Amino acid sequence: MHSGTRRTSAAVWAFAMALVATAVAYYAGGAAGSRGEAAATPQDLMRVESRLSQLEQRLYAIESSFRGLEQQARVSAGGPRTTMRDPEVNLLRSEVDALRLRLAEVRCGLLRMDERTLSTAGREERRKATADAPGDPCRLNPDASLRITARP
Repeated sequence: MHSGTRRTSAAVWAFAMALVATAVAYYAGGAAGSRGEAAATPQDLMRVESRLSQLEQRLYAIESSFRGLEQQARVSAGGPRTTMRDPEVNLLRSEVDALRLRLAEVRCGLLRMDERTLSTAGREERRKATADAPGDPCRLNPDASLRITARP
């Protein structure tokens, strides 16, 4: 939704800048040349500035209205969907929890395999390096069999 808003806002501002450039070119060059004047008069420049100010105000009002409509659409679309999605959200949460448990089991199995492949000197060196921290339960008994729960 934000990318659509940004594109729309960018399109509105690009249109405004093109309109401003056209107006400046018309009043500065085209209009003065068609009347036979050498340059634009201060009155013409003040008119252009006034019109530019009016255009900016209108564009700001359009952009504000557009943002308000987007917010209303988000609020009205968010209400009924939330109640319909509750079962979906609960299902996804339970699946994520199951995946976390499985990931923890795989991590523990990997740590056990790491302990099994270390030499005795390597194990002692690792234990000395982590003497301050409590032992990882997965590394405490590396010879225990790996138990990974079946996928539900």
